[in-house]
Amino acid sequence: GGSHQRAAATARRMKLVVKISGKVLEDAAQAAALGRAILGWQADGARVVVVHGGGKQLDQLARRFGLEPELV
Repeated sequence: GGSHQRAAATARRMKLVVKISGKVLEDAAQAAALGRAILGWQADGARVVVVHGGGKQLDQLARRFGLEPELV
């Protein structure tokens, strides 16, 4: 429908950085759900980068660029 087309058009313009922790990777269900989400974003045209770790340094860098890290 129309809402999916609008969402896909938005995703094509998106560049996503997904920062994951080891805890997520240790939980098979969470890791699988994250994998499906990433594949969905990519299928809609988003450019996705997955980063393991980075902690406070990556959060500080994001803030320097005016981005507020969002924990999901």
